[in-house]
Amino acid sequence: MSPRLYVETNFVMSVAKGQDADAELLLAFAESQRVELCLPEVCVMETFKVWERERRGTASLTRRLQKHIDDYKRRQTALGPSAAAILDNARVQADKQMNSVRGRAARCIQRIATHGRLIALSRRWAADGAEPRVIPSEPDDMILASVVEHARNEPEKHVGFATKNTKDFGDKAAVLGELASAGIKPFRSIGSALEWVTALSDAARPRESQ
Repeated sequence: MSPRLYVETNFVMSVAKGQDADAELLLAFAESQRVELCLPEVCVMETFKVWERERRGTASLTRRLQKHIDDYKRRQTALGPSAAAILDNARVQADKQMNSVRGRAARCIQRIATHGRLIALSRRWAADGAEPRVIPSEPDDMILASVVEHARNEPEKHVGFATKNTKDFGDKAAVLGELASAGIKPFRSIGSALEWVTALSDAARPRESQ
């Protein structure tokens, strides 16, 4: 049986922005059934909320760039038109980049849904009145509760949770205790999770070939 690895919003965004080659490798491993990637459904919504927030930031930047572009176009100097052209290209590329990030985020989620699993919101978290129990941040508390509940309901021998969000999911005793109670091994980077998956996959190969 393939090891199971829970991931969260930062995993999707790192793939969408092309920031983590290890995340891409884990997606490829999921497609070849070397790991079962699981993403809480709440992370789908959160991914696009993060993208929308960054899109608004980019829109603010491009508006400021447009003001400078118009200013340079009005200048009667030799450098005015070339400076305006450079800034205009930066504006166009910024818009294209944000659209590209959204498309890659959607494809990442699709790949996990197809070759891994999207897991439901914790029923216990909802039944408790949607009040944070372990992490003050509601979205992160929802993610943790959903991962732990799923792991308890569907136990496996090798289960991990990888996150770059060490601020909320880091070495806090309450978070580590929740993960340990469900038999989940925490990883503070995608790279360390990839090493774990690779080691388990390589160890299982000789037995599979016998």
